[in-house]
Amino acid sequence: MIQSFFDCYMWYFFILLILGNNIAGKKKIFAAEHSEVNAPLDYSKGEDYRIKIGMAILIFLPMIIIAGNRAEAGFADTFVYVDGFNELPTSVSGLTSYLGAVQREKGFVIFNFIIKILCGGNVDFWLLTIAAISGISMAYVYSKYTSDVVWCAFFYFASTDFFSWMMNGMRQFLAVAVVFACFPFLMRKNLSGKIIFIAVALIMSTFHESAMLTIPLYLIALGEPFNKKTMVILGAFVLAVVFVGQFTNVMNSALENTNYGYAVNQMNADTGTSYQRVFFYSIPAVLAVIFRKKIPEDAPEIIKVSINMSLISMGFYLVAMVTSGIYIGRLPIYFSLFSYILLPWEIRTFFDKNMHQTMFYGVVGLYLVFFYLQMQLWGWIK
Repeated sequence: MIQSFFDCYMWYFFILLILGNNIAGKKKIFAAEHSEVNAPLDYSKGEDYRIKIGMAILIFLPMIIIAGNRAEAGFADTFVYVDGFNELPTSVSGLTSYLGAVQREKGFVIFNFIIKILCGGNVDFWLLTIAAISGISMAYVYSKYTSDVVWCAFFYFASTDFFSWMMNGMRQFLAVAVVFACFPFLMRKNLSGKIIFIAVALIMSTFHESAMLTIPLYLIALGEPFNKKTMVILGAFVLAVVFVGQFTNVMNSALENTNYGYAVNQMNADTGTSYQRVFFYSIPAVLAVIFRKKIPEDAPEIIKVSINMSLISMGFYLVAMVTSGIYIGRLPIYFSLFSYILLPWEIRTFFDKNMHQTMFYGVVGLYLVFFYLQMQLWGWIK
């Protein structure tokens, strides 16, 4: 049992508890110093204590270290990535020939080639570099937009997103994390910010083509919660679920002449994302819908955007439930990272003081149960 505890990394929750208590103490001091009547701050208006980026990185550091030192662990598709890294040439002429045989997403190959030259082919350094970029990107955005960085890290880890992405689908998640880190450019509401974001998204699409989706959908999510554009997209997802046969036929026609022409056949064979996972990841969006009238008009802009992002994420999961967890089920991660900003704010805003503490404990318990069951499913806990 003790070995299982360490093998599934449950010790990380205790680190989060310690760091969370430390930040909570600083929040109380901040509230006392900045409130005229020493009353609790109004989190719905963004009146909260924000930790510095260094502290945020410290919170994500254990995950960075774990993901960066897994070369010998054999977790999921790590060996496939490692073999691909080891096969890379170490000269520019060799890279040119190698790229000629690569059909898609050559940016990731070039990135790996540069890292290989810099580190002399050290696999651990390469994995740690990718893990650091991913973890620091999340730490940066969360520390910028919420005082609940510990909760963001907790939800990311306990939802097993950490294992699914930083330990497994790291190529796509590298694109996800970099695009996520550039989201603040969109919040500037000027043309130059949008141009920078779109340029980065286009570059990251050479790492994983799915990054292209963020250009229209991130722009749609800007603005008021439940805006017409977001609701049209959500309606399209619902129609895709209702008319799933026609949806896959359309996708087949769209993909047949691309590098993903094989995808629809695999989607038809795949059982899709589980109902339990869809329900679990839809909680922030469902709460936003249920308590829509309790969303303050002067809610922080990041919360308004996060609500729309959560709705889009839920839509993708609904489609993945009836089509494919392998393909469609990999897309919500671009949007669900915002749910970890949203969920703590919802609990604090939608419920009164006597109730929101109980709700927090309930949500934390739910995530821990989900984590435990997933660890059992993967065989990490007997």
